[in-house]
This record gives sequence, C-alpha cells and structure tokens, in this order.
Amino acid sequence: KFSPECDTERKIVVLQTTMLTLLLFALAPALAMLLGSVAVFWVRVPGKLQAATQTFSAGILISAIAGELYPLLSFPQNSVGAAEVVPECQVYVAISAGFAVSLVLMFGMEHLAGSAEEEEAESKALVRSLSKAIARSFSGES
Repeated sequence: KFSPECDTERKIVVLQTTMLTLLLFALAPALAMLLGSVAVFWVRVPGKLQAATQTFSAGILISAIAGELYPLLSFPQNSVGAAEVVPECQVYVAISAGFAVSLVLMFGMEHLAGSAEEEEAESKALVRSLSKAIARSFSGES
C-alpha cells in the first residue's frame, strides 16, 4: 500500500544520497589540490617534467580553443541568422593565423620582460655594491 508519508521519506533519502554524492564529488578535487599544495614543500619536480606538463597543458588549451572556434568559423551567422558555409581551408588559415599572432605577442612580451629583468638585476647589483661601500666607509676600512 502506498502512503504519502512513505513517499516523503523516500524523497528525503534520495535527497540525502544526492547531497552526499555531490559533497564527495566536490571534496575529491579540493582534497587533491590541498595535498598537491602541501606536497610542494617536500617534493621537487624536475625542470624538464615541469616544462613537459606545461607544454602538454598548453596543447590541450590550444586544441580546446580551436575546437570551440572551429564551428563558429565554419558556420558563421549572417545578418538574417542563417548559417553560411565557409570553406575549410579558410577556417584553418584563420585558426593558424590567430595562433601565430598569439605566439608573436607572447614571445614579444617575454622579450620585453626579459630586458626588464636584466635591468632589475643590474640595479640590484649596483645597490649591493653601494651598500658595501657605505658599510666599509662607516667601519673605517679602505
């Protein structure tokens, strides 16, 4: 026999199970991030492995962006709202050109930042030598 009280109890159990499942799915990445953050203090990752994982993640990012842009470039909407078909070669040229421009901008910024870092290192060296000279003059050394 079916009663409204039984149905309410079943809904509560389903809701509790759903909430527990959601909590577990939310806790898993949070705990992984916490453990990874703590592990940084004890584990040193080799530079080559860091570079490899960064390059891999950059490749995933580029493919995800290209995957999102490909349909937009392949079937752009005209002013009426109908999709126009664009030749595939034009889509590939557009994605490749955007990628090339972004690389040029990225390495250009790196080049500019590199020269700023060199100037900062030179100014720190100058400050160190001046502070040593001042310390020697106060201590009476020649």
